[in-house]
Amino acid sequence: FRLDVAEIVPLDFWREYRRVVRGINPEAYLVGEVWWETWPETMFDPAPWLQGDVFDAVMNYRWYEPTRRFFGGAQPALKASGYVAALDSVAAGIPGPHLQAMMNLTASHDSPRFGTSIYNPGRYKYRVNPRENTDYRIDQPDRRTREIQELILVHQFTYVGAPHIWYGDEVGMWGGDASLRETYQRLIHLRKDHLRLFVDGDLTWLEVNDANSVLVYQRALGDERAVVMFNRSEDVMEVSVPVDPGTYTEQWPGNRTLRVQDHLTVQVPPLYASVWLGADE
Repeated sequence: FRLDVAEIVPLDFWREYRRVVRGINPEAYLVGEVWWETWPETMFDPAPWLQGDVFDAVMNYRWYEPTRRFFGGAQPALKASGYVAALDSVAAGIPGPHLQAMMNLTASHDSPRFGTSIYNPGRYKYRVNPRENTDYRIDQPDRRTREIQELILVHQFTYVGAPHIWYGDEVGMWGGDASLRETYQRLIHLRKDHLRLFVDGDLTWLEVNDANSVLVYQRALGDERAVVMFNRSEDVMEVSVPVDPGTYTEQWPGNRTLRVQDHLTVQVPPLYASVWLGADE
Protein backbone atom coordinates (compact mmCIF):
# COMPACT_ATOMS: atom_id res chain seq x y z
CA PHE A 1 0.00 0.00 0.00
CA ARG A 2 1.31 3.45 -0.96
CA LEU A 3 0.18 6.18 1.43
CA ASP A 4 -0.06 9.60 -0.23
CA VAL A 5 1.30 12.82 1.39
CA ALA A 6 1.80 10.80 4.57
CA GLU A 7 3.67 13.56 6.38
CA ILE A 8 0.48 15.63 6.85
CA VAL A 9 -1.22 12.83 8.80
CA PRO A 10 -0.33 12.33 12.50
CA LEU A 11 2.06 9.47 13.23
CA ASP A 12 -0.34 7.91 15.74
CA PHE A 13 -2.90 7.44 12.96
CA TRP A 14 -0.34 5.59 10.85
CA ARG A 15 0.68 3.45 13.83
CA GLU A 16 -2.93 2.35 14.25
CA TYR A 17 -3.25 1.91 10.48
CA ARG A 18 -0.24 -0.41 10.50
CA ARG A 19 -1.69 -2.50 13.32
CA VAL A 20 -4.99 -2.90 11.48
CA VAL A 21 -3.49 -3.68 8.05
CA ARG A 22 -0.83 -6.07 9.38
CA GLY A 23 -3.50 -7.75 11.49
CA ILE A 24 -5.29 -8.62 8.26
CA ASN A 25 -2.22 -9.28 6.08
CA PRO A 26 1.10 -9.70 7.90
CA GLU A 27 2.91 -9.56 4.52
CA ALA A 28 1.52 -6.15 3.51
CA TYR A 29 4.18 -3.67 2.33
CA LEU A 30 3.49 -0.15 3.56
CA VAL A 31 5.29 2.67 1.75
CA GLY A 32 4.73 6.32 2.57
CA GLU A 33 5.11 9.40 0.43
CA VAL A 34 7.18 11.57 2.77
CA TRP A 35 8.66 14.29 0.62
CA TRP A 36 9.05 18.06 0.96
CA GLU A 37 9.59 19.78 4.28
CA THR A 38 10.24 23.12 2.53
CA TRP A 39 9.94 22.93 -1.26
CA PRO A 40 12.21 22.98 -3.19
CA GLU A 41 15.04 23.18 -0.64
CA THR A 42 14.59 20.46 1.96
CA MET A 43 13.09 17.00 2.03
CA PHE A 44 11.82 15.41 5.23
CA ASP A 45 14.10 13.06 7.12
CA PRO A 46 11.88 9.94 7.02
CA ALA A 47 13.49 8.25 10.04
CA PRO A 48 10.48 8.90 12.37
CA TRP A 49 8.28 6.94 9.94
CA LEU A 50 10.80 4.08 9.66
CA GLN A 51 11.30 2.72 13.16
CA GLY A 52 9.20 -0.41 12.76
CA ASP A 53 5.86 0.95 13.95
CA VAL A 54 4.68 3.01 10.95
CA PHE A 55 5.92 2.24 7.41
CA ASP A 56 8.22 -0.36 5.90
CA ALA A 57 9.70 2.19 3.48
CA VAL A 58 9.17 5.58 1.89
CA MET A 59 9.39 6.77 -1.69
CA ASN A 60 13.11 7.45 -1.68
CA TYR A 61 13.37 10.73 -3.57
CA ARG A 62 16.23 11.51 -1.18
CA TRP A 63 18.27 8.81 -2.94
CA TYR A 64 17.53 10.07 -6.46
CA GLU A 65 18.21 13.77 -5.85
CA PRO A 66 21.96 13.37 -5.09
CA THR A 67 22.22 10.47 -7.56
CA ARG A 68 21.09 12.79 -10.34
CA ARG A 69 23.58 15.42 -9.20
CA PHE A 70 26.57 13.02 -9.27
CA PHE A 71 25.86 10.90 -12.32
CA GLY A 72 23.91 13.49 -14.30
CA GLY A 73 25.78 16.63 -13.31
CA ALA A 74 22.51 18.24 -12.23
CA GLN A 75 22.88 21.46 -10.29
CA PRO A 76 24.36 21.81 -7.78
CA ALA A 77 26.64 19.02 -9.01
CA LEU A 78 28.34 16.58 -6.64
CA LYS A 79 31.79 15.02 -6.72
CA ALA A 80 32.21 11.37 -5.77
CA SER A 81 32.99 12.10 -2.11
CA GLY A 82 30.07 14.48 -1.84
CA TYR A 83 27.78 11.85 -3.31
CA VAL A 84 28.91 9.19 -0.83
CA ALA A 85 28.42 11.67 2.01
CA ALA A 86 24.92 12.41 0.72
CA LEU A 87 24.03 8.71 0.56
CA ASP A 88 25.35 8.20 4.09
CA SER A 89 23.19 11.10 5.23
CA VAL A 90 20.13 9.62 3.50
CA ALA A 91 20.67 6.34 5.36
CA ALA A 92 21.39 7.86 8.78
CA GLY A 93 18.97 6.87 11.51
CA ILE A 94 17.13 4.28 9.40
CA PRO A 95 17.36 0.62 10.51
CA GLY A 96 18.83 -1.85 8.02
CA PRO A 97 15.62 -3.74 7.16
CA HIS A 98 13.93 -0.48 6.23
CA LEU A 99 16.88 0.61 4.07
CA GLN A 100 16.61 -2.70 2.22
CA ALA A 101 12.93 -2.02 1.54
CA MET A 102 13.28 1.62 0.50
CA MET A 103 11.48 2.49 -2.74
CA ASN A 104 14.42 3.77 -4.80
CA LEU A 105 12.80 5.57 -7.70
CA THR A 106 14.02 7.69 -10.59
CA ALA A 107 10.57 9.03 -11.53
CA SER A 108 6.93 8.99 -10.49
CA HIS A 109 3.58 10.57 -11.39
CA ASP A 110 4.72 13.66 -9.43
CA SER A 111 8.10 14.17 -11.07
CA PRO A 112 9.60 14.43 -14.57
CA ARG A 113 10.25 11.25 -16.50
CA PHE A 114 13.64 9.69 -15.80
CA GLY A 115 15.13 10.58 -19.20
CA THR A 116 13.72 14.10 -19.15
CA SER A 117 15.09 14.79 -15.67
CA ILE A 118 18.61 13.82 -16.80
CA TYR A 119 18.25 15.67 -20.13
CA ASN A 120 17.49 18.85 -18.13
CA PRO A 121 20.23 19.15 -15.49
CA GLY A 122 18.68 22.00 -13.53
CA ARG A 123 17.53 21.96 -9.94
CA TYR A 124 15.43 18.94 -8.98
CA LYS A 125 11.66 19.40 -9.26
CA TYR A 126 11.99 23.16 -9.81
CA ARG A 127 10.58 24.89 -12.90
CA VAL A 128 10.44 21.55 -14.72
CA ASN A 129 8.22 22.58 -17.60
CA PRO A 130 8.43 24.92 -20.62
CA ARG A 131 5.92 27.36 -19.11
CA GLU A 132 8.18 28.25 -16.20
CA ASN A 133 11.46 27.60 -17.98
CA THR A 134 11.62 28.32 -21.72
CA ASP A 135 14.93 26.41 -21.93
CA TYR A 136 13.35 23.23 -20.58
CA ARG A 137 13.69 20.48 -23.18
CA ILE A 138 10.84 18.08 -23.88
CA ASP A 139 12.14 16.54 -27.11
CA GLN A 140 13.68 13.07 -27.26
CA PRO A 141 16.69 12.77 -24.91
CA ASP A 142 20.07 12.42 -26.61
CA ARG A 143 22.57 9.57 -26.53
CA ARG A 144 24.55 11.07 -23.66
CA THR A 145 21.41 11.18 -21.55
CA ARG A 146 20.83 7.49 -22.22
CA GLU A 147 24.42 6.71 -21.18
CA ILE A 148 23.91 8.54 -17.89
CA GLN A 149 20.61 6.75 -17.37
CA GLU A 150 22.45 3.46 -17.76
CA LEU A 151 24.96 4.45 -15.06
CA ILE A 152 22.13 5.30 -12.68
CA LEU A 153 20.26 2.10 -13.46
CA VAL A 154 23.31 -0.04 -12.70
CA HIS A 155 23.58 1.78 -9.40
CA GLN A 156 19.84 1.47 -8.69
CA PHE A 157 19.84 -2.30 -9.23
CA THR A 158 23.02 -3.03 -7.25
CA TYR A 159 22.67 -0.57 -4.36
CA VAL A 160 20.78 -0.97 -1.08
CA GLY A 161 17.02 -0.67 -1.51
CA ALA A 162 14.22 -1.85 -3.77
CA PRO A 163 14.43 -0.59 -7.39
CA HIS A 164 11.23 1.02 -8.63
CA ILE A 165 10.38 1.51 -12.31
CA TRP A 166 7.83 4.16 -13.27
CA TYR A 167 5.78 2.55 -16.03
CA GLY A 168 7.04 3.62 -19.45
CA ASP A 169 10.52 4.72 -18.44
CA GLU A 170 11.84 1.31 -19.45
CA VAL A 171 11.06 2.05 -23.12
CA GLY A 172 12.03 5.71 -23.06
CA MET A 173 8.53 7.02 -23.87
CA TRP A 174 9.48 7.75 -27.51
CA GLY A 175 7.93 4.94 -29.49
CA GLY A 176 9.90 2.22 -27.77
CA ASP A 177 13.64 2.24 -27.09
CA ALA A 178 14.68 -1.40 -27.50
CA SER A 179 18.20 -0.80 -26.18
CA LEU A 180 16.96 0.89 -23.02
CA ARG A 181 14.39 -1.85 -22.47
CA GLU A 182 17.12 -4.47 -22.80
CA THR A 183 19.16 -2.59 -20.18
CA TYR A 184 16.28 -2.85 -17.74
CA GLN A 185 15.71 -6.51 -18.54
CA ARG A 186 19.35 -7.48 -18.07
CA LEU A 187 19.68 -5.59 -14.80
CA ILE A 188 16.47 -7.12 -13.48
CA HIS A 189 17.83 -10.58 -14.31
CA LEU A 190 21.17 -9.74 -12.68
CA ARG A 191 19.47 -8.66 -9.48
CA LYS A 192 17.06 -11.60 -9.39
CA ASP A 193 19.81 -14.11 -10.09
CA HIS A 194 21.74 -12.78 -7.07
CA LEU A 195 18.84 -11.47 -5.03
CA ARG A 196 20.08 -12.19 -1.53
CA LEU A 197 23.45 -10.58 -2.33
CA PHE A 198 21.91 -7.34 -3.58
CA VAL A 199 19.24 -7.24 -0.87
CA ASP A 200 21.15 -8.37 2.20
CA GLY A 201 24.80 -7.95 1.25
CA ASP A 202 27.05 -5.56 3.16
CA LEU A 203 28.14 -2.47 1.24
CA THR A 204 31.75 -1.27 1.31
CA TRP A 205 33.15 1.69 -0.62
CA LEU A 206 36.35 0.53 -2.35
CA GLU A 207 37.23 3.76 -4.18
CA VAL A 208 35.85 7.27 -4.00
CA ASN A 209 37.95 9.37 -6.37
CA ASP A 210 37.00 13.00 -6.89
CA ALA A 211 39.85 13.76 -9.31
CA ASN A 212 38.89 10.95 -11.71
CA SER A 213 35.12 10.90 -11.03
CA VAL A 214 35.39 7.20 -10.18
CA LEU A 215 33.22 5.38 -7.68
CA VAL A 216 33.51 1.71 -6.70
CA TYR A 217 31.67 -0.32 -4.07
CA GLN A 218 31.38 -3.95 -3.09
CA ARG A 219 28.31 -5.92 -2.02
CA ALA A 220 29.24 -9.01 -0.03
CA LEU A 221 27.25 -11.80 1.59
CA GLY A 222 29.01 -14.93 2.81
CA ASP A 223 31.33 -16.11 0.05
CA GLU A 224 29.43 -14.17 -2.64
CA ARG A 225 30.54 -10.70 -3.67
CA ALA A 226 29.96 -8.14 -6.38
CA VAL A 227 32.25 -5.24 -7.29
CA VAL A 228 30.43 -2.35 -8.96
CA MET A 229 32.52 0.28 -10.79
CA PHE A 230 31.50 3.65 -12.21
CA ASN A 231 33.52 6.03 -14.37
CA ARG A 232 31.61 9.30 -14.49
CA SER A 233 34.42 11.11 -16.36
CA GLU A 234 34.92 11.77 -20.07
CA ASP A 235 38.18 9.78 -20.15
CA VAL A 236 39.23 6.14 -19.90
CA MET A 237 40.29 5.37 -16.33
CA GLU A 238 42.32 2.52 -14.93
CA VAL A 239 40.54 1.38 -11.80
CA SER A 240 42.33 -0.88 -9.31
CA VAL A 241 40.62 -1.83 -6.05
CA PRO A 242 41.52 -4.28 -3.25
CA VAL A 243 39.50 -7.49 -3.33
CA ASP A 244 39.66 -11.04 -2.02
CA PRO A 245 41.59 -13.50 -4.21
CA GLY A 246 39.55 -15.44 -6.71
CA THR A 247 38.00 -15.41 -10.16
CA TYR A 248 35.97 -12.35 -11.14
CA THR A 249 33.49 -12.49 -13.99
CA GLU A 250 32.00 -9.38 -15.53
CA GLN A 251 28.20 -9.53 -15.42
CA TRP A 252 27.59 -6.06 -16.82
CA PRO A 253 27.97 -5.07 -19.58
CA GLY A 254 30.43 -7.67 -20.91
CA ASN A 255 31.54 -11.15 -19.93
CA ARG A 256 35.27 -10.93 -19.23
CA THR A 257 36.89 -13.18 -16.63
CA LEU A 258 39.93 -12.26 -14.54
CA ARG A 259 41.91 -14.23 -11.97
CA VAL A 260 42.85 -11.89 -9.16
CA GLN A 261 45.29 -12.10 -6.25
CA ASP A 262 44.64 -8.91 -4.28
CA HIS A 263 43.48 -6.16 -6.68
CA LEU A 264 40.87 -6.09 -9.42
CA THR A 265 42.33 -3.84 -12.12
CA VAL A 266 40.19 -2.78 -15.07
CA GLN A 267 40.28 -0.18 -17.84
CA VAL A 268 36.93 1.57 -17.56
CA PRO A 269 35.67 3.62 -20.56
CA PRO A 270 34.07 7.06 -20.15
CA LEU A 271 30.51 7.22 -18.75
CA TYR A 272 30.63 3.52 -18.04
CA ALA A 273 29.56 1.08 -15.35
CA SER A 274 30.88 -2.41 -14.79
CA VAL A 275 29.69 -5.17 -12.44
CA TRP A 276 31.98 -8.06 -11.47
CA LEU A 277 31.02 -11.15 -9.48
CA GLY A 278 33.76 -12.82 -7.48
CA ALA A 279 34.16 -16.44 -6.50
CA ASP A 280 36.84 -18.11 -4.38
CA GLU A 281 39.13 -20.50 -6.21
